[in-house]
Amino acid sequence: MNDTFEHKGMWFLPDQDEEVAGILKFYPGENLVLELIGKLGSEESEHKFDLLGSDKLDVIHGVTSNAKEVTLINCTRGKSQRNFSCPFPVVNYDCQYALIGHHLAGIQEKRYNSIEVRVPYLSTWVSPGTLRHTIYEEPETHIQHHEYGFSDNQKEKNKCEVQLDDSFTLSLLSGLSLKEEHYLLGVEIKQYSYFEIRSVKEKYSIAEFLSKIGLFNQFISFACLSPISILSISLIDEDDFQDAGRGKKYYHRGNLFFVNRENSPSPSIEPYKYLFSYHQIESRFPDIIQRWFALNKEVAPIRWHLIKSISTRHIYDSGDFLLLVQALEGYHSRFIDQKKNFLISRLQYLLELYSDIPLIAKLNLDIDAVKDSRNYYSHFYYNRPNSKVLDGRELFYLTQKLRVLLICCLLTFIGFTNDEINTFLRECNNSLITSCRR
Repeated sequence: MNDTFEHKGMWFLPDQDEEVAGILKFYPGENLVLELIGKLGSEESEHKFDLLGSDKLDVIHGVTSNAKEVTLINCTRGKSQRNFSCPFPVVNYDCQYALIGHHLAGIQEKRYNSIEVRVPYLSTWVSPGTLRHTIYEEPETHIQHHEYGFSDNQKEKNKCEVQLDDSFTLSLLSGLSLKEEHYLLGVEIKQYSYFEIRSVKEKYSIAEFLSKIGLFNQFISFACLSPISILSISLIDEDDFQDAGRGKKYYHRGNLFFVNRENSPSPSIEPYKYLFSYHQIESRFPDIIQRWFALNKEVAPIRWHLIKSISTRHIYDSGDFLLLVQALEGYHSRFIDQKKNFLISRLQYLLELYSDIPLIAKLNLDIDAVKDSRNYYSHFYYNRPNSKVLDGRELFYLTQKLRVLLICCLLTFIGFTNDEINTFLRECNNSLITSCRR
């Protein structure tokens, strides 16, 4: 998902036989574009484009030069590079999704049984454990020997499996990738963790699987205190396979690509900066992740505000402060007390709720400053002489404190006790937390 590629091929509409040559180009974080030497569709659609300046196609099919089927989904036509002295136009389509490996009728087609996803941080958040390193020393010469091996223990490859609901399961898995040099002069071996979301009974569409992926990505972003992008998505149709004999099947996978303009490629972050890791919650992981998924609609905007607030930003403004204030108000209103209408009383309650956590007690949160700053930046109240409206560095530090309080709220929401929350905050060395210890 983070690598540029180009695929040359022939492209056509699902209900038409006419093919047009072109190149599919993917630039991560920028665009996914199909450049055609010619036009797709009828003269009627061409005339419509000339009049309205836009032309949308739900699906474009293609076959690449290496014989791969491709489905392009939600394609919007851009301006043609038209030279009237040339007998053909050059037409571009911006595409939302590219599925390489299968032809689909659309993003809502119920075809897939499972989806496998790789994301940053997951391999350090839950260790793969498939690659073993052993060191032993010869008693007489004291020469050290290093041995590397692979674990075939299926229990170690499958870290866990959780029943999310009546329709889906989620599994944490580990894998190996091997890259050989020419003439086997060298071998590069990497282990990694990934997650799989599997249908319990029937098949589901790409759109339905993507909604589940988004939820788990937010959970990992929260656990690691850093927004994550997707490295790869692989879809499996269990009816589309090659029989290798002896009960083995090789599935013809579909690989999904799309442009994620919200999150740039994830920066490097060390495990000691995570809020919590898998080994800290291993025994409770099934209950925690079930709750995370089950109450999605109730907490969705609050959770999204927190994920946005931990994004790497080069410019800080009052909008970051307002996001957190709104999220804290919303959390108290939805899950604690809907009757209290004042921001001060809501914040007082939340601070009292976590008063036994040393870091929260140490925040010395100025609630009047939160209220007055919220009213000034959100409601455009006058900045009266006796009000506590903060800006610049002071507002930035206030925002950091509110973020820690919201983190505590979400940890409570998914089932952690105050003692556990205190442990997470005490052991986390992320600047989002340590900045409030001073």
